[in-house]
Amino acid sequence: MKNIVRLLIAVVFGAIAAVLNWMWMSSERDYPSYVTASEPIALGETIIETKLAPVAIKGDPSTLSETLVPWSQKSNWLNRPAARDYRANDPFLQRDLLELRETTQWDILGPFTLIGIGSEATVAFGGRPGQLIPTAGNILTLAVQEGQEAERDLLYRYLAAAREKYYFNESADERRLLEIIAVEPELSALAAEPPPKTSTENLGDDPATRAAMQEHVGDRLMFVSLSEIPNTPAFLRIGEQIRFIVPPGKALLQRSAPAATKTEQTKAGG
Repeated sequence: MKNIVRLLIAVVFGAIAAVLNWMWMSSERDYPSYVTASEPIALGETIIETKLAPVAIKGDPSTLSETLVPWSQKSNWLNRPAARDYRANDPFLQRDLLELRETTQWDILGPFTLIGIGSEATVAFGGRPGQLIPTAGNILTLAVQEGQEAERDLLYRYLAAAREKYYFNESADERRLLEIIAVEPELSALAAEPPPKTSTENLGDDPATRAAMQEHVGDRLMFVSLSEIPNTPAFLRIGEQIRFIVPPGKALLQRSAPAATKTEQTKAGG
């Protein structure tokens, strides 16, 4: 009889243990899932769904959601550039979205000084400093000053991509970034100056033109065709600062720059 009682007690305790274990396992399965990186994601790289993975984390959802990103909110990150580097299994943080919103402003290449506009690549001035010149179908002559080598090399990559040329094995993400959205001139004091009285002929004899040319002696020149760049101004002024507006993600392209360019970037940064 005692053996039967002991057996019944053991069965009861076993059943209780099984129920408690089932309840614990059920609660484990019910932990909410949060967004993590399924593979490394580089700063500026486009975030797509296959690079995200859900991970269940134990804790108070209302508290964890203030720091971590619930899986239900993953769409907030899709098709945006990463605001930082992620390693595989790194969690996404709520603060990342704030940084992401700051980094999704348009990026800028430049500024470069406009020193000429012509129908073909030329080092000659297409007008005198401050003169307003039409740009339709024309090529800009830009001065690349010391310390701008990295920006120049990056601009060349954008210009090559406009011709569907990729010389540095750019990834699909990088190719999506290599697009110039617009040309943005900086309105300067030149616009407020009265037009010169000198004739448009023999511009090389114009003192203002000679002075401007002398200012850029030693600068390297680059020529940019506007034919494949949308949203370009109809007129530009010689001597203006020109910026090129590009999609957010410039940092990713700078990271993938050739070794020589990276060295120049380091020098430019001091």
